[in-house]
Amino acid sequence: MDPNKLNFPVFFFKLVLGIFLFAFVLGLPSGITAWFDGLPWTSGAETLTLSVIIPFLLILGWRFLSLRLPIVVLGALLTLKLILFLASPSGGWLVRVITPSVNQERQSSVGASWVKTYATAWNKNASGILQKPWTEK
Repeated sequence: MDPNKLNFPVFFFKLVLGIFLFAFVLGLPSGITAWFDGLPWTSGAETLTLSVIIPFLLILGWRFLSLRLPIVVLGALLTLKLILFLASPSGGWLVRVITPSVNQERQSSVGASWVKTYATAWNKNASGILQKPWTEK
């Protein structure tokens, strides 16, 4: 009996699993607004990539989806997307900026307005604390 015929069900199962994981990674929304965050595909680059380039790659080299490494990577990506889909807020992540009160501004002098934070360790010109109202838009 031909050894390739014995491995066909395993190859077919791995291929179907790879295609399934690939489709879910591309289609499942992650709850954040970014490129390739799942359905709906809104940007032009995203739509072009998913409707032209991905099918072209699948037609030419679809066997890579049956290999172990792509299945593991796609499984990890799908797990991450499932966590984001289930745990991230539907309104997106919020960043709260707290400005100093009027009393704090009166107590601090102009020379003492620089506050060292964790960001100052690798960027000497950066501080993580907002000292003045953010007026730029």
